[in-house]
Amino acid sequence: MAFSTYAAFIPALMDMTVSGVTTYADEPPTQISTAKLPLMFPRLPTGADSVVTVSGATGLQSATCEIVIVIEPLHQSLQPTNFAAALTMMDSLATTLKAATLSIGIDTWTMRVEQDYIGETPYWMIVATVEASG
Repeated sequence: MAFSTYAAFIPALMDMTVSGVTTYADEPPTQISTAKLPLMFPRLPTGADSVVTVSGATGLQSATCEIVIVIEPLHQSLQPTNFAAALTMMDSLATTLKAATLSIGIDTWTMRVEQDYIGETPYWMIVATVEASG
């Protein structure tokens, strides 16, 4: 299934199983129990479409969505432990995205490590920006 609608793109991404992820959420959480970490969720997508002919026909529609994997609270473990956990999770997510490229219509992705708040707690998280077209 290549990308066709935003409503189908997000569930297709969230149907991916990433090694090491314990919990999956269909939308960003407002708070997290550490017992449910690592947790993966999507952010709302962005999209683009362009007119390619004088008659108004459009080309490939594209969508971009950030997938977030929350690893653990910022100050829970030592820096070397958090660094190693982030690298391991990035490898697991990359392996999963490579396997899902054709079925979801993924064109490209980038990954970064962030430290961001969910509720009042700062967390280590992997953010992957996934682009697809169809």
